[in-house]
Amino acid sequence: MTIDDRRKLQERLTARGFDTGGSDGVIGPKSRDAIRDYQRSVGLSMTGEPSLELLRRLG
Repeated sequence: MTIDDRRKLQERLTARGFDTGGSDGVIGPKSRDAIRDYQRSVGLSMTGEPSLELLRRLG
């Protein structure tokens, strides 16, 4: 994922109420927690890993 992809992922998670700690494109502990929380909320395996598929799901 590019830094822009990671920024968009953070922005989309934040817009859905998952706190990423900011949209700087750096996937740190808060972003990983937000990814896991989102994954749990939609019944996905909770990896905490950013991916293009996750970005697409967040649309």
